[in-house]
Amino acid sequence: MLSRLKTTLGLAEALDKKSVLASLLSSEVLQRSTMFIAQHHKCSGLRRSAMFVDRPSYIPLLTERSNQMHGGYKHLAPPEQEPPPQMKTIFCARLLAGIVALSLLMGCNVRLPGQPTEIERWRAPADVSDFNELYTENCAGCHGIGGKLGAARPLNDPLYLSFVPDDALRQVISQGSSGTNMPAFSQQAGGGLTDRQIELLISGLRAAWSKPEDLGTQIPGYTASGSGGAVSGASAYQTYCAQCHGSNGAGGSAGSIVDPNFLNLVSDQGLRTTVVVGRSDLGKPDWRSNVAGHRMSPQEIDAVVDWLASQRQTSSAVAERIK
Repeated sequence: MLSRLKTTLGLAEALDKKSVLASLLSSEVLQRSTMFIAQHHKCSGLRRSAMFVDRPSYIPLLTERSNQMHGGYKHLAPPEQEPPPQMKTIFCARLLAGIVALSLLMGCNVRLPGQPTEIERWRAPADVSDFNELYTENCAGCHGIGGKLGAARPLNDPLYLSFVPDDALRQVISQGSSGTNMPAFSQQAGGGLTDRQIELLISGLRAAWSKPEDLGTQIPGYTASGSGGAVSGASAYQTYCAQCHGSNGAGGSAGSIVDPNFLNLVSDQGLRTTVVVGRSDLGKPDWRSNVAGHRMSPQEIDAVVDWLASQRQTSSAVAERIK
């Protein structure tokens, strides 16, 4: 019997279910059986069981319960009225049945009342590895739920994801984009994402929204070739952009493209990305569709970006203009 109790205490310790142990100690089956054990001066065995499973903290509880049961047994059944051997056998059988039932309960994957599910368990931010959770917590505020309809560029855009390489995504996510509203997310740069989580974001973006097989065309390079120039860019602008943004870029059906508030918040690479990829969420066409049947050449793309960048005013020029 004591061996069974030791086994049960060991199971409770292994599963860290103190509440189950306390419930067992207070059960009537064990109560009566333990009264019998206590009457025969076996209480020290319970204490040794607690030490056996390396849980000295159980000793006070076991001692108190044993003393209560010992006294209760004398009250309920004085020595001269000790239950017959058959009754003792019944008590032992009930105790054994309780131990077996408890062992089965502990061995099954049963969620006890109040126990959180795996999804509900708290996890440290650095342990999050689900793409949807990472994106929602770190990206959706600017790029939109589902990668669309946010204040910033949509990321749910197969053309954009085919245009931008992994290294560029890694750089902008980790270090941010200087002079823009894009912050740094890497822990080394003061953000909250680990290197592994940044890689999970990149692979998740591509797995969820990249469809390179549907493009069917060669995309211009991500970086400029250096073959442009602001002078030739003015001519290219008139050909491909003026119909929407006005002849001098100050406004048309699509608004001003030379607004200093806009140009001072976007990098040259951001301008190039917009010229090549467009903005599907705003109706801005990509480099293939500004003029029907005539794509922009790599040189024309470089030139338009150079011209737009030349319209950017320094902070001192902006301050002078608004005086």
